Amino acid sequence: MSRLLGILYARWFAPAPPTRLGWIRVLVGLFVLDMLWRFRRTYLRVGHTDPEHFVPVGIVGVLEAPLEPVIYLAQYHLCLALGVLFTIGLWHRWVGPLFALTLLWVFSYRLSWGMIYRNYHLVALHVVVLGLTASAGAVSVDAWLRRRRGVPATSPERTGWPVRLLCAVTVSAYFVAGIAKLNGAAGWRWALGGNLADHIGYDALYKELIHPEGAGELVTWALAHPEILVPGAILAFAGELLAPLVLLHRRAGQAWAVLMWPMHLGIMVLMTITFPYQCTGLAFASFFAIERPLDGLVQRVRRAWSSASGRRAVRPTTPSEASS
Repeated sequence: MSRLLGILYARWFAPAPPTRLGWIRVLVGLFVLDMLWRFRRTYLRVGHTDPEHFVPVGIVGVLEAPLEPVIYLAQYHLCLALGVLFTIGLWHRWVGPLFALTLLWVFSYRLSWGMIYRNYHLVALHVVVLGLTASAGAVSVDAWLRRRRGVPATSPERTGWPVRLLCAVTVSAYFVAGIAKLNGAAGWRWALGGNLADHIGYDALYKELIHPEGAGELVTWALAHPEILVPGAILAFAGELLAPLVLLHRRAGQAWAVLMWPMHLGIMVLMTITFPYQCTGLAFASFFAIERPLDGLVQRVRRAWSSASGRRAVRPTTPSEASS
C-alpha cells in the first residue's frame, strides 16, 4: 500500500514544462473572454431583470436581494479587464485569484436568474485552478519581465501538479454526472439507452412546440431507431463512472479524453445542445502536451521575423540612394 501511495505521489508531483500550463491559461483565458464578450447583452440584461426571478446560487447565495444594475455592470466590466490581464499573464500573483473570484461571481449571478447552465461549471473551476497556481510561469508578460531582470524561470516542479489538478477536476465533473445517472430512477438501466431516448424525446418535443425550426429529421429518425442510442449510452455511462481511473496513467487519460469529445459532438448534433468548452477540446487540453505544437509555432514565427528583419537591415542600396 505504501509503495502504491509512493507511486501516486511521485506521479502527482512529477514535473511538467511550464509552457504547458502557460498555454492552457492563455487558451482558457481567450475562451472566457470570448464567452463574456459574445454574450455581453445577456449578461448586462440580467441586472435589469424582474427581481422576482432572482434565486441566488453559488457564491451569490450571500445576497438576499439583487444588486443595483450599475453595481453589477461595474463587476462585469471589471471581470473583462481582469480576464485580459489573466490571459496575457500580467501581475498574475494578484490578478489570478481576483479574476477567478470575480468570474465565479459573475457566472453565479448570471445563473441566479433562471436555468442553471452546466456548461459554465467546468470552465469556472479550471479558471480557479489556473488563477491560484503558477500558470503564468511561462507564456506570459510576467515571465518576459522576469527574464529581462535575470530572475530564474519557474521550476517545472511547480507546474506539473497544477496540470494534473486540472485533469482531476475534469474527470470529477464527469464522475459526478455518472453518479447522478446511477442515483436516478433508471439506475444501471441508463446504459440500455431508454433513459437517453427519453431525454432526447423530451428535448425534441420542447423544440417542436417552442423552437421555430423544430427538432429536425435526424432526431426523429434516431427516436424511431432507439437501438442506435445504446452504444452512446454505454460509452457515456462508462466514461463517467470510470473517469477517476484514467488519472492513473497518462495514456489512459488521453484515450478517455478522445472518447469523451465525440459524446459532446453527438449531443450537439442530435439535441442542438452545445457545450462549447468541451466541443472545442479545451476542456481536455490538460491531458495532452499542447506546448509542443504551440512552442514550435512560436519558434517558427520568431525565426521568420528575425529573417525578415535581417533582410530589411541588409537591403541593397539603390542607385538613387547612393547618389544622395
